[in-house]
Amino acid sequence: MATKKSSDQYVNVIKKKVTMSAVNTAEFEEIEVGLNLFDKIGLLIHRISYYPSDYSWSALVSAADAFVAGIVGSNQISTLNADERSVLDVMSLDVAHAGTPANFEIHNSPIIHDFSTFPGGGLLVPPKPLYAGVDTADFGAAGEVTVVLHFTIKQLADADYLELIETFRFFD
Repeated sequence: MATKKSSDQYVNVIKKKVTMSAVNTAEFEEIEVGLNLFDKIGLLIHRISYYPSDYSWSALVSAADAFVAGIVGSNQISTLNADERSVLDVMSLDVAHAGTPANFEIHNSPIIHDFSTFPGGGLLVPPKPLYAGVDTADFGAAGEVTVVLHFTIKQLADADYLELIETFRFFD
């Protein structure tokens, strides 16, 4: 997509913490960037960092346990599976035992998804609606994640903006 101009010279950072309101039920929080669908602007996401809470890490003990977080364009979905049409990015943690479990844990946090090597320098998405989400399986309490987005704002030509909306707004 060709753009008219770049509205941002430097990267913006926004953080969103999502805490589940019920155990093992997907929860979403809107990411507000002060733009709306009619501004003909796209968010060029360069990087997303996921910070699962300490509890979320420690709850991963059996093969049935799973933790999933992501960025989505709709809060009307029930799961954060990669095959959901409105899921823009997703990460998951689960347990894989190789023999007898040891008495220590190694956490690699944050979990970073870097889009800066994509053509155009990132993942271009509409600014609204945009949600951070979290879901779990077999947890004893609510999971939690903090999502950090590094992005720039791109002013788009009319045709490019329409193409972006058609690509990421999933009309039924």
